[in-house]
Amino acid sequence: MDQLQMFGDAKWIGARKDRSTESILIRRSFTASDKTSGTLRLIGLGTFEVYINGMRVSDDRFLPLSSEYENINIPAGEELSYRIYATEYDVSSYLHEGENCLAVLLGFGWYTGITLWGRKQKVYGNKKLIYALTLSDEDGKTETVLSNGKEKYIDAFVVGGHMHKGEEQDYRKWSAKYLSAELDVSDWQSVEFEVPVKSEYLFTDCPADTVAQYLEPTVIYRTDSYCIYDAGRNISGYPILSRKDKEYSRVHVNFSECLDASGRELDEAHMHNQSFDAIASCDSGELYPHFTWYAFRYFKVEGDAEVQSVAVVHTNLKVDSDFKCSDETLNWIYKTFVNTQLANMHRGIPSDCPHIERLGYTGDGQLVCKSVLHTLGAESFYRKWIGDISDCRDRGTGHVQNTAPYIAAGGGPGGWGSAIVAVPYEFWRYYGDRSVIEDNLDGMLRYLDFLEEHCEAGLVTSDIKSASWCLGDWCTPPDQSNLPAPFVNTYFYVRSIQRVLEIADALGRIDDVDYLKDRLKRSKAAIDKFYLNPMERDMTYLGNVKGASAFALDMGLGNELTAKKLAAYYERLGHYDTGIFGTELVTRCLFKLGRADIAYTLLTASEPHGFGKWRANGESTLPEYWNTARSHNHPMFGAVVACFFEYILGIRQQEGSTGYDRVIISPAHIASLSSVSGYITTPHGRISVAYSISDSIREYEIYIPNGTVARVDIDGKELITVTEGKYTFKL
Repeated sequence: MDQLQMFGDAKWIGARKDRSTESILIRRSFTASDKTSGTLRLIGLGTFEVYINGMRVSDDRFLPLSSEYENINIPAGEELSYRIYATEYDVSSYLHEGENCLAVLLGFGWYTGITLWGRKQKVYGNKKLIYALTLSDEDGKTETVLSNGKEKYIDAFVVGGHMHKGEEQDYRKWSAKYLSAELDVSDWQSVEFEVPVKSEYLFTDCPADTVAQYLEPTVIYRTDSYCIYDAGRNISGYPILSRKDKEYSRVHVNFSECLDASGRELDEAHMHNQSFDAIASCDSGELYPHFTWYAFRYFKVEGDAEVQSVAVVHTNLKVDSDFKCSDETLNWIYKTFVNTQLANMHRGIPSDCPHIERLGYTGDGQLVCKSVLHTLGAESFYRKWIGDISDCRDRGTGHVQNTAPYIAAGGGPGGWGSAIVAVPYEFWRYYGDRSVIEDNLDGMLRYLDFLEEHCEAGLVTSDIKSASWCLGDWCTPPDQSNLPAPFVNTYFYVRSIQRVLEIADALGRIDDVDYLKDRLKRSKAAIDKFYLNPMERDMTYLGNVKGASAFALDMGLGNELTAKKLAAYYERLGHYDTGIFGTELVTRCLFKLGRADIAYTLLTASEPHGFGKWRANGESTLPEYWNTARSHNHPMFGAVVACFFEYILGIRQQEGSTGYDRVIISPAHIASLSSVSGYITTPHGRISVAYSISDSIREYEIYIPNGTVARVDIDGKELITVTEGKYTFKL
C-alpha cells in the first residue's frame, strides 16, 4: 500500500537540522478517557524506540527492519524495487485517563548512512518519523492522533554513533522526566516536516530483534583502571552497565572476539573497531547501546562502572531442532552453527558477520538457507528476506545484487545472484508454500537471462561491468589455489536452471521455459569441455581438487568412476580443501554416494585445519576462514549442518514432495557413532529419529507427525511405510 493508505494524512517529521549520528526525542501529548484502547502504527528512520507515559512499548530492538527503503544510491542505470516496513503495537495497557505522552527516541541506523571500507555508503536521508495513534473508548468512539507538526523535540543522550563501530552517550543534559506526561515542553524545539519516503508501505510478521538471553560474565583480569570480562561465548548483543557515583564520569568499553597471547588484554586484531562510551552517573540508569549491537566474547571496561549482565540480542527466533550424537565434534558443529547463525540475524537480514560488515550477502545467505530452515523457526524471517532479494534485482537487465538490501560489496555472478532462485526454492521445498515461487519465477527467469548474456562458450565469465568481484568458491584454504571462477559461476547457472525447471513444472509452466533445456545442455557441455579429464581411467574434474568433481556430480555430470574418484580422493586426503560452497557440496555428495564414513572423517578432522581444530581451539562461533583470520563469526561453513538431519538422522523428503508430506527415514550408518538423536520441525510438526548401537544390535525410535507419510529404509532396504505415531524396532 502507499503512505496515504497506511497513515492517512500523517506527515513525516524530524529535527531542524541533520543529526545523522546524534539522537533526538520527539514527543506529543494527547488525552484519553478511562478504559481507552489504543493502536500505534509508526515508522522511525534510522532506528527508533517508543515510550508511552515513560514506559517502553515492547521488547523489540533496532527497528525498523532493514529493507531497500527507497530509490537512492543504487548502481548506475539499474532499477530496483523499494519497500518499507511499519510497526504496529497495541498500546492499551500503557494508557491512563487524562493527559498521556507519546515519546519516540530516534537515532542513527541504515537509513541515515553507514561507512564501510573507509567510504560513506547508502545515505538515504535524515532521521524521520511518521505515526498514527488510534484511540477507542468503551463506547466505540475513535480518535486518531497523527504526526502533523505539533510535536516537540529535544536532543537526546545518544550523542554519536556508527552502525559498525558503536555508540556514544552523554546523560548530563538528559532526564527520565522527558518521557513522562507531566512535563512542560514549551521551550523545546518544534519539529520540521521531512520529505516523504517514496516506497511500498508494508506490514510483516518477520520478528524484530530482542534480548534472547542474559549472561553473567566472568572477570578474568582486573587492575585499578580497567577490568576484562568473558561473556562465555561469542555473541551479538551488549553488556548492561551501571554507575554508583552521583558524579558524572566517562565509561569506556572495548570488545573483542579473542584475548591476546597474555590472556590479560583484548586481541586488537579481533576488536573490529567496536567501542561503547558513556558519560553517566548513578541517576542515568542502565547503560547500554540503543541503536546498535556488538559482536564479541570478551570486553574491557574502563571507568567506574559495574557490569550487571550481558544481553544476547538477535532476531526473536526459536530453535526448532535438536541434534546429539556420541561424537562431540559433530555436536559442537550443530550447536556452534546455531549460535553463529542467531548472532547473524538482525533487523530481518541474515548477515555474513555481526560486526565487520553486517550485510545480507546473497552468497552466504543462500548457502546456509537450508541449514537455517532445518534448525530455526525462520519461515517469516525468510519470507521477508526473499522480498529483499527480489527488490534488489534490476528490472532491466535482471542482475541481482551481491547483498540484499543493497550495499555495494563483493561477490559475483552465480553464487551470489542465484539466491533469487535458491532461497525461494528451498523455502518452497521445506514449507510447501507455492506463493514464493509463483511470485518470483519471472524474476528468476530474468536473472537466468542475465547470466546467459554473460556467458562465453557456455561458461559464465563476468558480472556487471562496474563489478570487480568474481569470487568463485570463497574462503578456501590459504595454501592452495582457487577453483576457476567460471567453473563455479556456471555450476550455479546450471543448478539454477535445474531448479527453475522443477519450479515451472510444479506451477504448470514447463512449456514456458522449454528453451532453458538448450541452455542447460550447452553449459553442461562447456563444463565437460573445459574442466573434465576425459581419460577412460580418470573422469575427474580439475583433478578432484577443491571438490571440483562434487560440483560436477551435483549438476548431473560425470559417471560412476567420477564418484569413485571423488570418494578415493577425500578418503586419501582426510580433510577439506574446499571453500564455503565446496565444503557443503563435498559433504553432501559423499553422503549421497553412501560414503558417510568419509564424510564423517572430513567433518571431524583437526589437521591441518577443520571443524575439529576449531573445536579444540575453543571456538564458540564458526570462523570466516579455516585459519581463523579476520572474523570468528561467519555462518557459511555451517551449511553442512543440513546433512546432519538429511543423512545422519536420515530425514529426507521423497522426490516430488514439498512441506514434508512424504519423507524417507534412512539414517546413515557410521561405524564411529554409537548413538544419534534429533528432530526437525516441519509444517506438519516434529519428525524425530534416534538410534543406538550396542553389541552389534541397532535400536531405532522414530516419531512421525500427523499429515506425513514416511518410508523407513535401513541400509538401502525398505522396512515399512508409516503414518502418525511413534515406532521402535531393532536390527
